Amino acid sequence: MADLTRDDLKTILVFALHVARVDDNLAGIEKTILGRYIEVTHLDENERRELAQQSHSLSHDIDGLSGPDAGSLLVKTICAVAHADGIKHAMEDSFIRKVNAQLGNVVPLPPFDEWGDFADEVLAILANLD
Repeated sequence: MADLTRDDLKTILVFALHVARVDDNLAGIEKTILGRYIEVTHLDENERRELAQQSHSLSHDIDGLSGPDAGSLLVKTICAVAHADGIKHAMEDSFIRKVNAQLGNVVPLPPFDEWGDFADEVLAILANLD
């Protein structure tokens, strides 16, 4: 995977937090993935708070990604987060499909029951960024 910028990782974290909040239920793998993003971006408490309070725009934030590798990681991350509780939520599904479409369908989306497979890939990519 090409070099990902810190801004890419922060953007992906924002999108993952959005998806995680849809169902108000943080499952174990969601916590793991979100925690790894916080670790690899080296966010301090103030940055975390600021990131959570900022307003975000789907198109603006996506346009700020450095390239297709960042877009692919974004889609795979939000799929893994959405799948963590094992329940397909229409709002999560719609959001993910909108993001993927905005990115030019950078990731061929498998059926929902396979979205959890992205978790290991995402965590491996994040492990290589340390």
